[in-house]
Amino acid sequence: MAYAYSIRYSSLIFSLVASFMTQSIELNILCWEGYAVRKHIQSFQSIVEKKHNLRVRISVQDVSDPQEFFDGIRSRKADIISPAHNIPKSHRWPMIQSNIVLPIDLKHVPNYQKLIPALKLNRFVGQDEKVYGIPIVYGYYGLVYNKSLVKKPPDSWKVLWDRRNKYQFTVSADYHEANIYAVALSLGYVRNEIFNYDLIMQNKLLRERTNAMAKFAKSLWVGVDKPDDLRGLKYGVVWGFALNALKEQGEEWAFAAPKEGATGWVDHWLIGYSLANDPIKKMIAEEWINYTLSEEVQLFYHQHLGQQPVVNHLGRSSENIQKTIPTINDDKFVENELILWEILSRREQNGFIGLWNQAIKKRESE
Repeated sequence: MAYAYSIRYSSLIFSLVASFMTQSIELNILCWEGYAVRKHIQSFQSIVEKKHNLRVRISVQDVSDPQEFFDGIRSRKADIISPAHNIPKSHRWPMIQSNIVLPIDLKHVPNYQKLIPALKLNRFVGQDEKVYGIPIVYGYYGLVYNKSLVKKPPDSWKVLWDRRNKYQFTVSADYHEANIYAVALSLGYVRNEIFNYDLIMQNKLLRERTNAMAKFAKSLWVGVDKPDDLRGLKYGVVWGFALNALKEQGEEWAFAAPKEGATGWVDHWLIGYSLANDPIKKMIAEEWINYTLSEEVQLFYHQHLGQQPVVNHLGRSSENIQKTIPTINDDKFVENELILWEILSRREQNGFIGLWNQAIKKRESE
């Protein structure tokens, strides 16, 4: 019966495509900068028009704060969003629990089979054997250094609190918890301990170092790191989006490998309930997701954004991947070495936000 239903459902979709082939449809994408660029949109539009005889208008809006994902999807203004792995089931932004995102039909995402195994049906975006999110890229919120100004790669987060490095680094203005995780790592807390707000707040040095991080940062970047945020500095705590552009401009940066480890993220595409009653648009949205798992787009994400591919075996092009992060495209690395952000309770999240906001207020008052 399930098989027969699947055939009838697919037939319905393509019958609807045939009947509306002269119409245009519109998809609204809310994502981090660089995930949906003009050349890829145009390429995808050509694919859809050739395959389905449909014209697709795609509207893209960049975000700078995770709250924008929740607001956009809940208000039905966004059809596709790109939050990190720990957001869709969070207590602050309960997208999956609230049924404001839809299960993804993997029949329309055949490239899903190319994913690094550890990223498939992961606990952050899977529920009841249904997949609600498809990985886009992964990476560190990591420590980077300017190779022309720093001759020896730093081996610890503690370098940010060295008095010689005051106003010689930049950190995110938005990712409160990630900044404090880095502080906790510098104090010797390990893996799961850094997510335990009550535990790490017992250490008086945590607040002191958080305040110092905010105070002595040369700048606080917003959204994604850009070349201007890092240029001329010695260190940064960033996603790495700006590194390739800086190299092209003659300033080479690299990720350090701090002995304490580093936290990371996996961004995912999710589809909003705005498409719940529109099987055509949902199918096209799923095909967009599939397209971004193609070799062409995955290599672009790596080469232009400095982020890591989520698919295995990029074929001949894999030799073009620059190893800006150790052991990239490696299943064991994702599973064992990357400290993925955990889902926090609302109380814990508010605690981290409050701690960082207090540090920012202190910075602005001094």
